[in-house]
Amino acid sequence: MEKSERSAKMLEFVRKLVDDENVQLRNGFSSCLKPTVLDCSYEDSTLTIAYDMTLAHTDMDGSVAKGILATVLDLSCGILVTGLNGSSYPPTIRINANFICPVHTGDTLICRSYARNFGSKTVNLYCEAFTKDHDGPVATATCVFISPRVWAS
Repeated sequence: MEKSERSAKMLEFVRKLVDDENVQLRNGFSSCLKPTVLDCSYEDSTLTIAYDMTLAHTDMDGSVAKGILATVLDLSCGILVTGLNGSSYPPTIRINANFICPVHTGDTLICRSYARNFGSKTVNLYCEAFTKDHDGPVATATCVFISPRVWAS
C-alpha cells in the first residue's frame, strides 16, 4: 500500500529527527538508544520505531533496565508528537509504564505509538513494545505531553 503524501513527509521528517547528526538526540541520554524509524502514518497518528537492546541497557539482573524501557516508550511517543506537528520535541507531563515481561540483551524492541487525543493543551498517547520472542507486548505506556501548540508559544 502506497503512503499518502502527508505520511511520506512525516516519515522523512522523523527519520531526519533520529538521524545520528541530530544534535537534540545525539547529546542527550537518549543517544545510547539509537532509534530506527520503521513506519508511520499521519492519518492514523502512529509511529513504529525499533531499538536494539545492548549490554549497556541491562540492569543487575541481566534484563534491560525498566528505566531504559520507560525512556524508550517516552521517546517513541515524543518523536510521534514531534512528527505529527513538525516542530520541536515537547516535554512529557506524565508517563504510566507497565512492564509485562523481561527484555534481554540482543532483543530488538519494536515500539508502536498511537496519538489518541491531540488537544489544544495536551496530547494523550499510548505505546506498546514488542520483541520477536514474545506473543504480546512486553511493555506498554500511556503518556501525556504538553501540546506543541502550547510549547512553541
